Amino acid sequence: MKNGLLICPSNVDSYKEAELKELMDSGLVPCTTQIFYNPNQIRTKSLLGTGKIQEVRMLLEENPDIDTIVIGYPLSPLQARELEAAFDKPVLDPTDLILNIFSLRAQTKEAKLQVESALLKRKLNRLSGFYTDLDRQGGAGQNRGAGEKKINLDKRQIQLYITQNKKELQKIENQKKTQAKSRNNSNLPIVALAGYTNAGKSTIMNKLLELSTSDSENQKQVYAQDQLFATLDSFVRLIDTDPAAPFLLVDTVGFIQDLPHDLIEGFKSTLSNLKDADLILEIVDAANENHAGHIETVARTFESIGVSQIPVVQVFNKCDQTSFAHPEADNDRIFISARQKSDIQFLQNEIVNRLYGKEVTTTLELPFEKMNQLYLIQKHARILEEKPTDEGVKLTIRYREKNFPKLAGIFQQS
Repeated sequence: MKNGLLICPSNVDSYKEAELKELMDSGLVPCTTQIFYNPNQIRTKSLLGTGKIQEVRMLLEENPDIDTIVIGYPLSPLQARELEAAFDKPVLDPTDLILNIFSLRAQTKEAKLQVESALLKRKLNRLSGFYTDLDRQGGAGQNRGAGEKKINLDKRQIQLYITQNKKELQKIENQKKTQAKSRNNSNLPIVALAGYTNAGKSTIMNKLLELSTSDSENQKQVYAQDQLFATLDSFVRLIDTDPAAPFLLVDTVGFIQDLPHDLIEGFKSTLSNLKDADLILEIVDAANENHAGHIETVARTFESIGVSQIPVVQVFNKCDQTSFAHPEADNDRIFISARQKSDIQFLQNEIVNRLYGKEVTTTLELPFEKMNQLYLIQKHARILEEKPTDEGVKLTIRYREKNFPKLAGIFQQS
């Protein structure tokens, strides 16, 4: 565990400041001390002025346990290098923190390759920035010797690793496309969970699984913890609480403000599950004071990955910690607490209503010679009551509106 010094611009809003500290905790660099700098006096080369650098040095002397410095502002390669030289300690910016967390959380081969690729691209950009600075200092016609050769060798090695990772990820993506085709052939609707990190996506998936009737090994619960980016992997589970209206539920990686572009690119194969969805549930942490800002961040991310055209229902979770009444539905907003089983049942019913339509109850006569069609009724409806008749059986059934075409032939014959 490291001890971190957080250096923020003085105009940072309280939500961003709190999120930076949470990122530090999640990245195992807890904030033990914090200072601010004037954002109107930013230096191109070092970000901080000489006076502020001297102030930080004195602070580090007074607090020798601080071993990592976090700047709450995106750093250029030159700025990062200048600050590390000035403080003789690792200097991280928000992107570095997110990458560190992703490194800690990655479990599957795909997630590890995606994170490694993002880290390599980050390192390559830093080296490129360093090379550009050398070129500016030495002049294009001068021989910069061993230092330049070392940088070029490093860049080639990194590019080789990135290319190798890209090939491995392509193999995994091809396998996932085959699996996705199989899912699409099943004709089951797909519901994707998305939203800001730590809003409760994995918890909601697990709670819906608890209601599901399937006991398949593939239905095992997913990892869920109260922390940023608890899981980076995509999970697919069958939800068949209503056997006549099953659907596939997909969990995805969480979003965050200023999510690094390389990470969005790297996780596109995981986020592509959103593109296959019939419905996206955007999980919102209703108890977070900045949930409106989180919604804006998610909307921008949806636009950047090209899923804005897919129907979205916002699910406000953790309403038990707010004044929101729950469970309730208001057009494309649903209010619940994942801690309460009745709320999860309400959510499950709302999902099915949107996928299959509302329930309809009716009666029909099924003659003895048509009894072989009873399996269709059992598959696409629920039998509420059976009464034997002289010609066969009289059924009272309840079915979903969108299942009517599958039952229409039976209705016509009854």
